[in-house]
Amino acid sequence: DRSPSRGLGDVYKRQPCVAPFDRLALLVREQARGVREPRRLLTSAAAQIALLPYTSLPVRRCLLRASLITLAHKYPRVRRATADALYEHVLTCEADLPAGRADEACALLTATAWDGADADARAARDALIALYGFEPPAVRQAVARPRAVEQDATFGTYTDLVQTAGY
Repeated sequence: DRSPSRGLGDVYKRQPCVAPFDRLALLVREQARGVREPRRLLTSAAAQIALLPYTSLPVRRCLLRASLITLAHKYPRVRRATADALYEHVLTCEADLPAGRADEACALLTATAWDGADADARAARDALIALYGFEPPAVRQAVARPRAVEQDATFGTYTDLVQTAGY
């Protein structure tokens, strides 16, 4: 079942989705979940942010949080494009931020090298999430995967093997 509200918590369990732009925004959001293709990610991020002014407050909050989380995506192009779109949104719709925080958000969005180091992008993303008053995203724990091939005790590393073989 590809329900458009899956993953958005209890927002629409309490209040059914009525507005057409809400439905469209949630469908775009749902289609972006789990996508690994940069082009689709870029398109869906731009569409989500473009729809923000036309959605109801609960949907807008969900889309804003999802867009802010995208600022720490593993693809630098996606981070940069999302930051550019969010910057334009902040300039046009300051109402989504607490009073007087739009300048601070714009400064963070423009000063950060979104296509640079992942750690810098995460730090700026976390600061923006705090500005908007959202809960910080949960940190995923790395899962230790067993090695598929056991290492031969004769050779410690690949370099040892190559040196022994005489290549």
